[in-house]
Amino acid sequence: MTYVYFVYSDFPIHLWVMKGEMNQEDRKSWAKTLFTSSIKDAKEVALEVGVSETTVKGWIKDGAWDEVRRSGLVSKKQQAKMFMSQIEKLNNRLANEQDPNPKDVDLIVKYTNAVKNLEEEIALGTIIDVSEQFISWLRKRDNVMAKKLVILFDAYIKVKVKS
Repeated sequence: MTYVYFVYSDFPIHLWVMKGEMNQEDRKSWAKTLFTSSIKDAKEVALEVGVSETTVKGWIKDGAWDEVRRSGLVSKKQQAKMFMSQIEKLNNRLANEQDPNPKDVDLIVKYTNAVKNLEEEIALGTIIDVSEQFISWLRKRDNVMAKKLVILFDAYIKVKVKS
């Protein structure tokens, strides 16, 4: 049996799946989720999914998964998760060393500050995304109110751009 992770929230959903029961399309979907929502490379994904590294590299190229991954990294939540993952790796490495490497300690401080900065301010992209989604939702219910809010959201976004 193989552990399959579907990460759609802060809490991974774990499913037991027999590798032999998975078809190639399922493996590809699983590989895409692993690659685009983590910092795993093609080799790590291939090992976890049970296909060759060449196959995963082909999927990455054909499906432009690098672009999907980069767009996911724009999200503050994803960036914070990646920094926290790196901090955890560095902490594990430092725990096994008697004489810590000052560069590793410095990286931990930098990553920790980066996470703190990500948590302090809402990204302009997030504001725009939420504004667009809300306006789309509102148009279906009250088009007049949606038109008024578009003007207000636009003004608010312009203020955020200047600050």
